[in-house]
Amino acid sequence: MRPSRRLERWCLERLRHGPTVVEPPGLDRLTVVVPSFGRPDFVLRQLVYWSGTTSHLLILDGSPDPIPESVRDAVDARKELAYMHRPVGIDERLHEACDLIGTEYTVLGGDDEFLLRRGLAEAVDVLDREQTHVACMGQSLGFVPSPDGRYLGLGPGYPHRGFVNTDPDVRQRVLYAMSRYNAITCYAVTRTDTWRLTWGAVLDWSSMYAMEVQHAISSWLSGGLITIDEIYWLRSGENRSVRDLSVRDLKEQHLTFADWWSDPVYASEVSRFQGLLADHAVAVGAADPSLASQIVSEAIEVFAAFTEAKESKRMVLAPTRTLFPHHRIAKVARHLIDNLTPSVKIFFKRTWCRVMRLLRKGRDTSLVNIDSLVDEDFLPADSLTEGLYAEIKEVEKLVLEFYRAR
Repeated sequence: MRPSRRLERWCLERLRHGPTVVEPPGLDRLTVVVPSFGRPDFVLRQLVYWSGTTSHLLILDGSPDPIPESVRDAVDARKELAYMHRPVGIDERLHEACDLIGTEYTVLGGDDEFLLRRGLAEAVDVLDREQTHVACMGQSLGFVPSPDGRYLGLGPGYPHRGFVNTDPDVRQRVLYAMSRYNAITCYAVTRTDTWRLTWGAVLDWSSMYAMEVQHAISSWLSGGLITIDEIYWLRSGENRSVRDLSVRDLKEQHLTFADWWSDPVYASEVSRFQGLLADHAVAVGAADPSLASQIVSEAIEVFAAFTEAKESKRMVLAPTRTLFPHHRIAKVARHLIDNLTPSVKIFFKRTWCRVMRLLRKGRDTSLVNIDSLVDEDFLPADSLTEGLYAEIKEVEKLVLEFYRAR
Protein backbone atom coordinates (compact mmCIF):
# COMPACT_ATOMS: atom_id res chain seq x y z
CA MET A 1 0.00 0.00 0.00
CA ARG A 2 1.56 3.25 -1.16
CA PRO A 3 0.90 6.65 0.43
CA SER A 4 -1.06 9.06 -1.72
CA ARG A 5 0.92 11.43 -3.93
CA ARG A 6 -0.49 14.32 -1.96
CA LEU A 7 0.74 12.88 1.32
CA GLU A 8 4.12 12.11 -0.23
CA ARG A 9 4.45 15.74 -1.38
CA TRP A 10 3.46 16.99 2.08
CA CYS A 11 6.12 14.81 3.70
CA LEU A 12 8.81 15.85 1.22
CA GLU A 13 8.03 19.53 1.69
CA ARG A 14 8.32 19.20 5.46
CA LEU A 15 11.52 17.14 5.29
CA ARG A 16 13.22 19.52 2.88
CA HIS A 17 12.05 22.84 4.24
CA GLY A 18 10.77 22.20 7.74
CA PRO A 19 12.04 24.31 10.65
CA THR A 20 14.75 23.27 13.06
CA VAL A 21 13.11 22.24 16.33
CA VAL A 22 14.17 23.95 19.55
CA GLU A 23 14.59 21.17 22.09
CA PRO A 24 15.61 20.78 25.72
CA PRO A 25 19.23 19.65 26.15
CA GLY A 26 20.13 15.97 26.23
CA LEU A 27 18.04 14.59 23.39
CA ASP A 28 21.04 14.27 21.08
CA ARG A 29 21.92 11.28 23.29
CA LEU A 30 18.58 9.53 22.62
CA THR A 31 17.50 7.21 19.80
CA VAL A 32 13.78 6.67 19.16
CA VAL A 33 13.19 3.21 17.64
CA VAL A 34 9.87 2.82 15.82
CA PRO A 35 8.88 -0.59 14.42
CA SER A 36 6.20 -0.45 11.72
CA PHE A 37 4.18 -2.84 9.61
CA GLY A 38 1.64 -1.96 6.93
CA ARG A 39 1.32 1.72 7.88
CA PRO A 40 3.39 3.71 5.37
CA ASP A 41 1.29 6.85 5.89
CA PHE A 42 2.16 6.87 9.59
CA VAL A 43 5.83 6.21 8.88
CA LEU A 44 5.82 9.44 6.86
CA ARG A 45 4.16 11.23 9.77
CA GLN A 46 6.87 10.01 12.16
CA LEU A 47 9.56 11.22 9.79
CA VAL A 48 7.99 14.68 9.65
CA TYR A 49 7.57 14.85 13.43
CA TRP A 50 11.20 14.00 14.19
CA SER A 51 12.80 15.94 11.33
CA GLY A 52 14.80 18.95 12.46
CA THR A 53 15.40 17.56 15.96
CA THR A 54 18.63 16.62 17.69
CA SER A 55 17.17 13.23 18.61
CA HIS A 56 17.82 10.22 16.40
CA LEU A 57 14.90 8.39 14.79
CA LEU A 58 15.24 4.81 13.55
CA ILE A 59 12.27 3.36 11.63
CA LEU A 60 12.18 -0.46 11.40
CA ASP A 61 9.72 -1.18 8.60
CA GLY A 62 8.71 -4.82 8.13
CA SER A 63 6.06 -4.10 5.49
CA PRO A 64 6.17 -5.99 2.17
CA ASP A 65 6.98 -2.75 0.31
CA PRO A 66 9.14 0.20 1.39
CA ILE A 67 8.01 3.81 1.55
CA PRO A 68 8.42 5.83 -1.70
CA GLU A 69 11.95 6.22 -3.02
CA SER A 70 11.66 10.02 -3.03
CA VAL A 71 11.03 9.99 0.71
CA ARG A 72 13.86 7.52 1.32
CA ASP A 73 16.23 9.85 -0.52
CA ALA A 74 15.07 12.79 1.59
CA VAL A 75 15.59 10.76 4.75
CA ASP A 76 19.11 9.83 3.69
CA ALA A 77 19.91 13.55 3.45
CA ARG A 78 19.02 14.11 7.12
CA LYS A 79 21.42 12.89 9.78
CA GLU A 80 18.75 12.64 12.49
CA LEU A 81 16.55 10.22 10.50
CA ALA A 82 17.17 6.60 9.50
CA TYR A 83 14.85 4.20 7.71
CA MET A 84 15.41 0.45 7.51
CA HIS A 85 13.15 -1.68 5.32
CA ARG A 86 13.38 -5.35 6.23
CA PRO A 87 10.28 -7.54 5.57
CA VAL A 88 11.03 -9.88 8.46
CA GLY A 89 9.58 -10.36 11.94
CA ILE A 90 9.76 -7.63 14.53
CA ASP A 91 12.16 -9.65 16.66
CA GLU A 92 14.70 -9.83 13.81
CA ARG A 93 14.38 -6.11 13.15
CA LEU A 94 14.92 -5.28 16.80
CA HIS A 95 18.03 -7.47 16.83
CA GLU A 96 19.41 -5.65 13.79
CA ALA A 97 18.61 -2.27 15.34
CA CYS A 98 21.11 -2.91 18.12
CA ASP A 99 24.01 -2.38 15.74
CA LEU A 100 22.51 0.87 14.43
CA ILE A 101 22.07 2.66 17.76
CA GLY A 102 24.95 4.90 18.74
CA THR A 103 23.43 6.91 21.57
CA GLU A 104 23.51 6.50 25.34
CA TYR A 105 19.74 6.11 25.68
CA THR A 106 17.02 4.43 23.61
CA VAL A 107 13.22 4.44 23.69
CA LEU A 108 10.68 2.39 21.73
CA GLY A 109 7.79 4.23 20.05
CA GLY A 110 4.64 3.29 18.17
CA ASP A 111 4.38 4.26 14.51
CA ASP A 112 1.08 6.10 15.00
CA GLU A 113 1.95 7.64 18.38
CA PHE A 114 3.95 10.60 19.63
CA LEU A 115 6.69 10.86 22.22
CA LEU A 116 6.92 14.40 23.59
CA ARG A 117 10.39 15.84 23.70
CA ARG A 118 10.24 17.76 26.99
CA GLY A 119 9.22 14.62 28.88
CA LEU A 120 11.88 12.55 27.14
CA ALA A 121 14.51 15.12 28.09
CA GLU A 122 13.40 14.99 31.72
CA ALA A 123 13.65 11.18 31.68
CA VAL A 124 17.18 11.41 30.27
CA ASP A 125 18.09 13.91 33.00
CA VAL A 126 16.74 11.57 35.71
CA LEU A 127 18.81 8.67 34.39
CA ASP A 128 21.89 10.92 34.25
CA ARG A 129 21.43 11.66 37.95
CA GLU A 130 20.23 8.21 39.10
CA GLN A 131 22.92 5.87 37.83
CA THR A 132 21.47 2.79 39.56
CA HIS A 133 18.21 2.96 37.53
CA VAL A 134 18.08 1.43 34.06
CA ALA A 135 14.88 3.10 32.80
CA CYS A 136 12.56 6.06 33.34
CA MET A 137 8.97 6.38 32.16
CA GLY A 138 6.76 9.44 31.72
CA GLN A 139 2.98 9.72 31.86
CA SER A 140 0.60 9.25 28.93
CA LEU A 141 -2.57 10.55 27.33
CA GLY A 142 -4.72 8.91 24.69
CA PHE A 143 -5.72 10.76 21.51
CA VAL A 144 -7.76 10.57 18.33
CA PRO A 145 -8.65 13.38 15.90
CA SER A 146 -12.11 14.79 16.48
CA PRO A 147 -14.78 13.63 13.97
CA ASP A 148 -14.95 17.11 12.43
CA GLY A 149 -11.15 17.30 12.08
CA ARG A 150 -10.93 20.53 14.07
CA TYR A 151 -9.02 19.41 17.15
CA LEU A 152 -7.23 16.51 18.81
CA GLY A 153 -9.45 14.57 21.19
CA LEU A 154 -7.52 13.70 24.37
CA GLY A 155 -8.22 11.30 27.22
CA PRO A 156 -6.55 9.39 30.06
CA GLY A 157 -3.63 7.07 29.35
CA TYR A 158 -1.99 4.33 31.42
CA PRO A 159 -2.37 4.97 35.17
CA HIS A 160 1.17 4.69 36.54
CA ARG A 161 1.71 8.11 38.11
CA GLY A 162 4.05 7.82 41.08
CA PHE A 163 5.15 4.27 40.26
CA VAL A 164 8.65 3.44 41.50
CA ASN A 165 10.31 0.03 41.64
CA THR A 166 13.99 0.32 42.50
CA ASP A 167 14.31 -2.38 45.16
CA PRO A 168 17.97 -3.49 45.27
CA ASP A 169 16.78 -7.03 46.05
CA VAL A 170 16.42 -8.51 42.56
CA ARG A 171 13.89 -11.15 43.53
CA GLN A 172 11.64 -8.67 45.32
CA ARG A 173 11.91 -6.15 42.49
CA VAL A 174 10.97 -8.67 39.79
CA LEU A 175 8.14 -10.31 41.74
CA TYR A 176 6.67 -6.95 42.73
CA ALA A 177 6.60 -5.83 39.09
CA MET A 178 5.22 -9.04 37.59
CA SER A 179 2.56 -9.63 40.25
CA ARG A 180 0.89 -6.29 39.40
CA TYR A 181 2.03 -6.05 35.80
CA ASN A 182 1.67 -3.04 33.56
CA ALA A 183 3.49 -2.26 30.33
CA ILE A 184 5.60 0.42 31.96
CA THR A 185 8.96 -0.95 30.77
CA CYS A 186 7.92 -1.15 27.09
CA TYR A 187 8.06 2.55 26.26
CA ALA A 188 10.44 3.74 28.97
CA VAL A 189 13.61 5.66 28.15
CA THR A 190 16.26 3.00 28.75
CA ARG A 191 20.01 2.89 28.92
CA THR A 192 21.07 1.55 25.53
CA ASP A 193 23.20 -1.25 26.96
CA THR A 194 20.09 -2.49 28.77
CA TRP A 195 17.84 -1.91 25.74
CA ARG A 196 20.09 -4.15 23.64
CA LEU A 197 19.76 -6.93 26.23
CA THR A 198 15.98 -6.53 26.53
CA TRP A 199 14.15 -5.36 23.39
CA GLY A 200 17.21 -6.24 21.36
CA ALA A 201 17.11 -9.86 22.54
CA VAL A 202 13.41 -10.78 22.33
CA LEU A 203 12.24 -13.73 20.25
CA ASP A 204 9.03 -14.60 18.44
CA TRP A 205 7.00 -17.09 20.52
CA SER A 206 3.77 -18.98 19.88
CA SER A 207 1.92 -16.63 22.23
CA MET A 208 2.18 -13.08 20.97
CA TYR A 209 2.20 -11.89 24.60
CA ALA A 210 5.37 -13.80 25.49
CA MET A 211 7.66 -11.35 23.67
CA GLU A 212 6.49 -8.48 25.87
CA VAL A 213 6.81 -10.64 29.00
CA GLN A 214 10.34 -11.63 28.02
CA HIS A 215 11.20 -7.97 27.64
CA ALA A 216 9.57 -7.00 30.95
CA ILE A 217 11.22 -9.69 33.08
CA SER A 218 14.62 -9.09 31.51
CA SER A 219 14.20 -5.35 32.17
CA TRP A 220 13.35 -5.84 35.84
CA LEU A 221 16.25 -8.28 36.20
CA SER A 222 18.53 -5.59 34.78
CA GLY A 223 17.62 -2.89 37.29
CA GLY A 224 15.06 -0.49 38.69
CA LEU A 225 12.65 1.90 36.99
CA ILE A 226 11.24 5.22 38.10
CA THR A 227 8.45 7.36 36.67
CA ILE A 228 8.20 11.11 36.23
CA ASP A 229 5.05 13.24 36.29
CA GLU A 230 5.75 14.81 32.90
CA ILE A 231 3.57 13.64 30.01
CA TYR A 232 5.75 12.18 27.27
CA TRP A 233 3.59 9.61 25.49
CA LEU A 234 0.51 10.33 23.38
CA ARG A 235 -1.18 6.97 22.70
CA SER A 236 -3.06 6.77 19.43
CA GLY A 237 -6.56 5.38 19.00
CA GLU A 238 -6.45 5.89 15.23
CA ASN A 239 -5.69 2.32 14.15
CA ARG A 240 -6.47 -1.23 15.04
CA SER A 241 -3.56 -3.13 16.57
CA VAL A 242 -1.16 -4.65 14.06
CA ARG A 243 -0.28 -8.24 14.89
CA ASP A 244 3.18 -8.09 13.42
CA LEU A 245 4.14 -11.74 13.74
CA SER A 246 6.42 -13.35 11.21
CA VAL A 247 5.59 -17.05 11.09
CA ARG A 248 2.91 -17.79 13.67
CA ASP A 249 -0.41 -19.24 12.61
CA LEU A 250 -3.28 -16.79 12.98
CA LYS A 251 -5.09 -19.03 15.45
CA GLU A 252 -2.14 -18.68 17.87
CA GLN A 253 -2.45 -14.91 18.01
CA HIS A 254 -5.14 -15.34 20.69
CA LEU A 255 -3.14 -17.80 22.78
CA THR A 256 -2.87 -16.15 26.18
CA PHE A 257 0.41 -16.22 28.05
CA ALA A 258 -1.08 -18.28 30.88
CA ASP A 259 -2.46 -20.89 28.44
CA TRP A 260 0.85 -21.00 26.57
CA TRP A 261 2.77 -21.33 29.81
CA SER A 262 0.66 -24.23 31.13
CA ASP A 263 -0.01 -26.16 27.90
CA PRO A 264 2.29 -29.24 27.53
CA VAL A 265 2.23 -28.70 23.76
CA TYR A 266 4.54 -25.71 24.24
CA ALA A 267 6.71 -27.24 26.98
CA SER A 268 9.96 -27.15 25.00
CA GLU A 269 9.35 -23.54 23.97
CA VAL A 270 8.53 -22.53 27.53
CA SER A 271 11.69 -24.25 28.75
CA ARG A 272 13.75 -22.25 26.27
CA PHE A 273 11.94 -19.05 27.35
CA GLN A 274 12.88 -19.72 30.97
CA GLY A 275 16.44 -20.61 30.07
CA LEU A 276 17.03 -17.42 28.13
CA LEU A 277 15.76 -15.28 31.00
CA ALA A 278 17.86 -17.20 33.54
CA ASP A 279 20.92 -16.71 31.33
CA HIS A 280 20.10 -13.00 31.17
CA ALA A 281 19.88 -12.82 34.97
CA VAL A 282 23.36 -14.30 35.25
CA ALA A 283 24.78 -12.13 32.46
CA VAL A 284 23.68 -8.86 34.09
CA GLY A 285 24.82 -9.98 37.52
CA ALA A 286 21.31 -10.14 38.95
CA ALA A 287 21.71 -13.67 40.32
CA ASP A 288 24.09 -16.59 40.31
CA PRO A 289 23.15 -19.66 38.24
CA SER A 290 21.73 -21.52 41.25
CA LEU A 291 19.15 -18.77 41.94
CA ALA A 292 18.50 -17.36 38.46
CA SER A 293 16.15 -20.12 37.31
CA GLN A 294 14.20 -19.97 40.57
CA ILE A 295 13.66 -16.20 40.33
CA VAL A 296 12.56 -16.45 36.70
CA SER A 297 10.15 -19.32 37.43
CA GLU A 298 8.60 -17.41 40.33
CA ALA A 299 8.26 -14.28 38.20
CA ILE A 300 6.50 -16.17 35.42
CA GLU A 301 4.21 -17.96 37.87
CA VAL A 302 3.07 -14.75 39.58
CA PHE A 303 2.59 -13.05 36.21
CA ALA A 304 0.56 -15.98 34.85
CA ALA A 305 -1.60 -15.94 37.98
CA PHE A 306 -2.07 -12.18 37.74
CA THR A 307 -3.09 -12.24 34.07
CA GLU A 308 -5.36 -15.25 34.56
CA ALA A 309 -7.15 -13.49 37.41
CA LYS A 310 -7.38 -10.26 35.42
CA GLU A 311 -8.66 -12.09 32.36
CA SER A 312 -11.25 -14.00 34.37
CA LYS A 313 -12.47 -10.81 35.99
CA ARG A 314 -12.72 -9.00 32.66
CA MET A 315 -14.19 -11.82 30.58
CA VAL A 316 -16.23 -13.70 33.15
CA LEU A 317 -17.27 -11.37 35.95
CA ALA A 318 -18.36 -8.59 33.62
CA PRO A 319 -20.83 -10.65 31.56
CA THR A 320 -22.19 -12.50 34.57
CA ARG A 321 -22.82 -9.21 36.38
CA THR A 322 -24.62 -7.95 33.32
CA LEU A 323 -26.67 -11.07 32.74
CA PHE A 324 -27.14 -12.05 36.39
CA PRO A 325 -27.25 -8.90 38.52
CA HIS A 326 -28.16 -10.67 41.72
CA HIS A 327 -24.87 -11.54 43.44
CA ARG A 328 -25.90 -15.08 44.37
CA ILE A 329 -26.96 -15.94 40.82
CA ALA A 330 -23.78 -14.37 39.54
CA LYS A 331 -21.74 -16.50 41.93
CA VAL A 332 -23.35 -19.67 40.60
CA ALA A 333 -22.84 -18.54 37.00
CA ARG A 334 -19.16 -17.80 37.64
CA HIS A 335 -18.72 -21.22 39.23
CA LEU A 336 -20.24 -22.92 36.19
CA ILE A 337 -18.07 -20.92 33.78
CA ASP A 338 -14.90 -21.56 35.79
CA ASN A 339 -15.51 -25.30 35.57
CA LEU A 340 -15.91 -25.40 31.80
CA THR A 341 -13.29 -27.27 29.81
CA PRO A 342 -10.41 -25.04 28.65
CA SER A 343 -11.51 -25.08 25.01
CA VAL A 344 -15.10 -24.10 25.88
CA LYS A 345 -13.86 -21.41 28.28
CA ILE A 346 -11.67 -19.92 25.53
CA PHE A 347 -14.63 -19.99 23.14
CA PHE A 348 -16.77 -18.21 25.76
CA LYS A 349 -14.12 -15.54 26.33
CA ARG A 350 -13.64 -14.86 22.62
CA THR A 351 -17.38 -14.70 22.00
CA TRP A 352 -17.79 -12.24 24.85
CA CYS A 353 -14.99 -10.08 23.40
CA ARG A 354 -16.79 -9.93 20.06
CA VAL A 355 -20.07 -8.99 21.75
CA MET A 356 -18.40 -6.23 23.76
CA ARG A 357 -16.68 -4.84 20.65
CA LEU A 358 -20.06 -4.62 18.92
CA LEU A 359 -21.62 -2.94 21.92
CA ARG A 360 -18.79 -0.39 22.07
CA LYS A 361 -19.12 0.59 18.41
CA GLY A 362 -20.27 4.16 18.11
CA ARG A 363 -20.01 4.82 21.83
CA ASP A 364 -18.86 8.29 22.86
CA THR A 365 -15.18 8.03 23.74
CA SER A 366 -15.41 11.05 26.07
CA LEU A 367 -12.23 12.53 24.65
CA VAL A 368 -11.88 16.28 25.07
CA ASN A 369 -9.81 19.10 23.62
CA ILE A 370 -6.68 20.24 25.39
CA ASP A 371 -8.40 23.13 27.17
CA SER A 372 -10.72 20.70 28.98
CA LEU A 373 -8.11 18.21 30.20
CA VAL A 374 -7.87 19.65 33.68
CA ASP A 375 -11.64 20.32 34.04
CA GLU A 376 -12.37 16.67 33.18
CA ASP A 377 -9.74 15.45 35.70
CA PHE A 378 -7.72 13.79 32.95
CA LEU A 379 -4.67 15.75 34.07
CA PRO A 380 -3.67 17.47 37.33
CA ALA A 381 -3.78 21.25 37.03
CA ASP A 382 -0.06 21.66 37.75
CA SER A 383 0.84 19.17 34.98
CA LEU A 384 -0.50 21.25 32.10
CA THR A 385 2.48 23.58 31.85
CA GLU A 386 3.02 26.08 29.05
CA GLY A 387 5.64 23.76 27.57
CA LEU A 388 3.33 20.72 27.54
CA TYR A 389 0.47 22.79 26.14
CA ALA A 390 2.70 24.01 23.30
CA GLU A 391 3.92 20.47 22.50
CA ILE A 392 0.42 19.02 22.36
CA LYS A 393 -0.73 21.88 20.15
CA GLU A 394 2.24 21.16 17.86
CA VAL A 395 1.15 17.51 17.62
CA GLU A 396 -2.44 18.58 17.04
CA LYS A 397 -1.40 20.81 14.15
CA LEU A 398 0.68 18.02 12.63
CA VAL A 399 -2.08 15.41 12.94
CA LEU A 400 -4.71 17.66 11.37
CA GLU A 401 -2.31 18.58 8.53
CA PHE A 402 -1.61 14.88 8.03
CA TYR A 403 -5.30 14.02 7.57
CA ARG A 404 -5.88 16.91 5.21
CA ALA A 405 -2.93 15.78 3.09
CA ARG A 406 -3.94 12.15 3.28
